[in-house]
Amino acid sequence: MKDVLILTGGQEEHHYVARAVRDLLEEESGTEIRVEVREVGQGGIEGWLGWITGKMGRGKAKGETFGKWIRRAGIDVLGSSGWPQLRRMVALTLEEARPEVVVFFHPAVGLALQERVQDRSEAGFQRVGVVLEAEDLPGWDGVTADLLWVADEGSAKELREKNPKAREVVAGGWPVRPTFDTGDAVKRGGGKKGEPFRVLYLINSRRRKAIRTVEKILQTTEVEVTAVVGKEEELKRDLRKAFPDSQERLEIHGWVKNLPGMIQAHDLVVWCWRRGKWAFWLRCALSPSHWVLC
Repeated sequence: MKDVLILTGGQEEHHYVARAVRDLLEEESGTEIRVEVREVGQGGIEGWLGWITGKMGRGKAKGETFGKWIRRAGIDVLGSSGWPQLRRMVALTLEEARPEVVVFFHPAVGLALQERVQDRSEAGFQRVGVVLEAEDLPGWDGVTADLLWVADEGSAKELREKNPKAREVVAGGWPVRPTFDTGDAVKRGGGKKGEPFRVLYLINSRRRKAIRTVEKILQTTEVEVTAVVGKEEELKRDLRKAFPDSQERLEIHGWVKNLPGMIQAHDLVVWCWRRGKWAFWLRCALSPSHWVLC
């Protein structure tokens, strides 16, 4: 049995792609492979990774300068760098999991893997970087990997020319499912007399705005609301506290395994858009539900 470790940085698109990759590997290989998804973005690292991603997109780090830049990134503006914490988290995770293959989605995680390996010619595990950007590819030209998976041949050609540290670059398309799995959920409401209109609220905003949005939706008496908060357990508690008398019309969920099925079961989806969430735009395109972006 081969052990595969998938490292996420805490971003929503990382979690989504990690689940898609895990499910595909398990379906294709069955008992021959064991896949574990671990997050290395705890303790504020997620915010730091988001900040440096924006800086890299403006040309702050390229090729050989990437490693030097990232060690000090954020000290002048944020007061500290998340690099020591990320490097430590990746090292501890490798010690615990002892994988044969490591999949990652951010160039900073790839650099942390290389620091763990240092100058040894054999890492003891294969490194697979999945590039979620379609243009610019910031930081990826300085990442050491056995394989870099990119969206299209144009990106692959660019990295083959700019990154001699990658043994192989493959243009495999977006690492998402091409079909919209409806699961066991059956859409109801809206079109049937006597049944409530069902609204799915994918919360991707601050606490105050989330509570205010739920409050506004619940003002319509014939509506039922399903709120999905992801990993924000504190927000889940706040919502339950804010609407103690609306439990029959308000369902609150954390991480949802079958999000496509849940979307299909609702009449309207409310979602606060943020730049770069291409995975959810794909869901929008495939979903027959109506969407409202706030």
